[in-house]
This record gives sequence, C-alpha cells and structure tokens, in this order.
Amino acid sequence: MEFPTRTDSPSPPAPAPLGRVFVVDDDPMIRQALERLFRAAGLQTQSFASASAFFDAVVHDLPSCAVLDLMLPEFTGLEIQDRLIAMGEDLPLVFLSGQGDVPTAASAMRRGAVDFLVKPTDESELMGAVMRALTRDVESQVQKRSEKSASERYARLTVREKQVCQLVAEGWLNKQIAAALGTAEKTIKQHRGRVMHKLELQSVAALVRFLSLVPELNVKPRQSLS
Repeated sequence: MEFPTRTDSPSPPAPAPLGRVFVVDDDPMIRQALERLFRAAGLQTQSFASASAFFDAVVHDLPSCAVLDLMLPEFTGLEIQDRLIAMGEDLPLVFLSGQGDVPTAASAMRRGAVDFLVKPTDESELMGAVMRALTRDVESQVQKRSEKSASERYARLTVREKQVCQLVAEGWLNKQIAAALGTAEKTIKQHRGRVMHKLELQSVAALVRFLSLVPELNVKPRQSLS
C-alpha cells in the first residue's frame, strides 16, 4: 500500500508543541513516509516495525503520541492499546487502518484513541490528529503534576486538619464544624488557619479547587468523619 508523499516540506495546520511521535507499522515505506512528514513538522520521531520493539523502547519523557497500524503481525492496534492501558501508560494514540471498520474504530475511540484514520490518509488530516494527540498529552502531564503537588501538600495535614479542611470546603461554618467534631469553635479556627498555611492557600474558593486535584479524595468529604 502506498502512503501519499510530497516533494515539498509540509507544514502542520497549527504550531507544533515540542514532542515525539512513535510510529508503529510493519510497512517500511509507510514508516519512512511518516518519519519524513513528522520530522519536517519539527517533531522527534521514532519508528518500529513491530509492537514488541515499540514496547521495549517507548519512553514517555516529553509530550508524545503514537501512530499505530491497526493490523500488525504480532498484535492488533487494539491489543497494543489494551497493553498500554494495562501498563498504566496513557500515551495518546492515532490509528491507521487499511480499511474502514466502524466497530473497531468505535472501540478504539471508547478506549481513548485520539483518531482513527483510513489509509491512505491526507497529510493535513493526519497532522491535525497528531497535533491534537500531543496537545492532549501536554494537558495530561500538566494535570498529573498538579495532582502530585496537591497530594504532597495534602499529606502535610493531620487527620483532624483534613477533616476540618474538607468541611470548610463544603461550606460549613466554624461553629457547625466544632459541633460535628465535638470541640470548641476557637480550636476549629486554629485548625483552619494551619490548614490554609500548610496548603499555601488564601481563600475557601482556592481550597475547593485544590481538593478537586487530590486524587485520593474520590469520596464525599463528610464520609471521612464516619
């Protein structure tokens, strides 16, 4: 199968974030064409003829995505996607297929694929999908760093301070918290002050936003008081 090529250097439809594209395809002509396309757009590119080689070499140390052939000798693209998910690797994926397969495309998208394109695909369409994938990865990495920072700061709190901060975020007044925890309102004010200092926050609104970033807080705050 031939992949469309151009004699001039193609440009992406939007400025490219710095990043890397992994290409996994058993057709050397397609790999070469994709490498030229992505490198001309200023992106780092690594290509692999097999899924095994890809798994052995993939390093997600900067904004990245993968462009995968749907049908490879060892694994299908969906099996590669499942393996990455099992590894805890949220690398954004763009699938290339030799034929339109609506059920497979739907399955890939449900699992989080960025796009599912049929070969031969238009260069601008492919670059658009890759740019969306890299942008998604940038946003994901920013979110992860924010969550890691929030978890580390939240861990500074004592058990009682965590209880107080969660109730403050729910909108409880100091006297209501004091009654619920069986302590004096003055004590709650002290806890509240220490919470805001340890978390480096200035307002209740900031506290609410902060708690939404703490991964372990997936339950309603009041449940922690039971």
